Amino acid sequence: MIISLLTDYGYDDEFVGVCHAVIRSIRPGVPIVDVTHGIARHDVREGAIVLRNSMPYLPVGVHVAVVDPQVGTERRGVAIRCADDRVLVGPDNGLLTFTAATCSRRWGPGWWPARSCWRLATR
Repeated sequence: MIISLLTDYGYDDEFVGVCHAVIRSIRPGVPIVDVTHGIARHDVREGAIVLRNSMPYLPVGVHVAVVDPQVGTERRGVAIRCADDRVLVGPDNGLLTFTAATCSRRWGPGWWPARSCWRLATR
C-alpha cells in the first residue's frame, strides 16, 4: 500500500515535509509518492485534471489531494473508496470529481468523513 500526495503547497516551505512526517508517524515505513506539489495555488480544476491523469499510473493505495482556496475552514473532507480498493481523500470542493467519475465506486455514494480515511488505510 502506498500513500500519494497531490497539493498546491509548492516546494518552498515545510508543508510537504510536515505532511510526510505526520503520515510516517501514523504509518511508519509506508511508501509516499509525491505526484506534485506544483498545482497553481487554489486551482481546483487543474488539481482535478492532474489527479485524474495520474491515477492510472499509481498503484492501489490512499491518494490524498489538497487544493482548496478555503483550507483551514469548516469545509469537510471526504474519502471515496473505489471498486479496485483505491481510496481518494480530499476536500469536498470538486477536486476528486474527475477521478471519482473514472473509478467505479464500491458502496452506495462512497463518501465518508475524512477522519475515517485512516481506518480505511490501515485495513
